[in-house]
Parts: sequence; C-alpha cells; structure tokens
Amino acid sequence: MPISLIFWHQDIPAIIRAVKNYPSFVLMSKSNDGSIMTYLVEKMGSKPVRGSSSRGAIAGLKNLTKQLTEKQHKYYFCCFSADGPKGPAKIAKPGAFFVAKVKKTPLVIVKITMSSCWKLNTWDKMRIPKPFSKVSCFVSGPLSAENLELKDVQNYIENFHPTQPS
Repeated sequence: MPISLIFWHQDIPAIIRAVKNYPSFVLMSKSNDGSIMTYLVEKMGSKPVRGSSSRGAIAGLKNLTKQLTEKQHKYYFCCFSADGPKGPAKIAKPGAFFVAKVKKTPLVIVKITMSSCWKLNTWDKMRIPKPFSKVSCFVSGPLSAENLELKDVQNYIENFHPTQPS
C-alpha cells in the first residue's frame, strides 16, 4: 500500500523530482497548469490522477481511491499538495486526509528547503530550484488518519517544522 506524501503546492517541482525513482500516484489539477505538470509527472514515471478542489474533486479522489485498491499497481507514494490548487497558501485542505482515512494509508508530511530558488509570482509563490542549489527534503514520521480528526491532521501539517541538521 502506498504512503500518502503531503506537501505545500509551492514545492511541486521539487517533489516531482524527489519521487522520480519511486513511481507514484500524483493528484493533479484539471486546469491548464495541471496539464503542464501532468506531462512532467508522466515523464518522471509517475501516474497523474486528475481532479482538484474546484474541478472534479470528488471524481479525482474516487478515481485515486479506486486505483489504490488495485492489487497489481506498482506505485510507492500517493502525492498531495495540501493547499492546492488554489490556496490559500499553506492552509491544508481535507483531500489527503479523506483518502488516507478510507484507504488506511499512512500520511507523511514533507517539507522542502532550497539554498537558492526562483519564486514565481503565483498565489503559492511556487519555488523552482536554481541549478546547483541544495534541495533538502524533511519528512515526518507516519501518521495514521484512522484515529484522528481532520482538524488534528490539518494542525499537524500546518505546524510541522523540522529542524535542519547542523
């Protein structure tokens, strides 16, 4: 069973690269921007599942849970931007929690740091690592959604601040 990776929308480029060697389900927006990211996700060997909070949310989540049920899939992770696709930035939405609760997948929070990046003029200030910059991924321990409420998981996602090694 895949692990649900939860991250901020601004870190999608870094996450797509981070899971390159671990085929994953990636929930992608049905927007035009989502189409661009879908192409990149497929090129990296993962499987996009289209649907978002504003366009096809229920269908996207149902499709994702259906695919997680298939015994023969080869996917390691189920990737969700907690605040996407329209924000507000760094405020967690319920999609990942509901999939984790229904399919009993562990939730793992991923925070990204970059030594140097470009910040796009978008609602989330999407970050693209500059060449030769150091990108670090910090992960939480696994959370089980089974015995938690949505507000507990949202609070944990929004307040997870790992310490960097010195």
